Parts: sequence; structure tokens; C-alpha cells
Amino acid sequence: MNNLEKKQMGLRIKKLREEKGLTQDELAEMLKMKNRATVSSYELGVLFLLVMFCAI
Repeated sequence: MNNLEKKQMGLRIKKLREEKGLTQDELAEMLKMKNRATVSSYELGVLFLLVMFCAI
């Protein structure tokens, strides 16, 4: 997956989170992540692990 695809996926994750009315903190808790910064990194396309977001 190239950087553009990661960025697009991040935007999709953010859109889905917002459509569900969740904050980054709430999503982080729901997915058992350490904190909201991790969610932010996914949304910015910096990190990518699709399996975690299947729960959304």
C-alpha cells in the first residue's frame, strides 16, 4: 500500500468515526488502543493496520 492509499484509508476511517458520532478517544477505547494519538496516526495515514478497524 502506497502513501496515497494510506492517506485515503485514513480519511475513510475518520469519516466513518464521525458518521458514528465517536470521538478519537471513544474509538481508541472501543478498539483497546492506548490513546487518541494512535487513532489520529491511523486517520493521518501514518499507521496502518486494517484488522483493528473491522470492528467499526
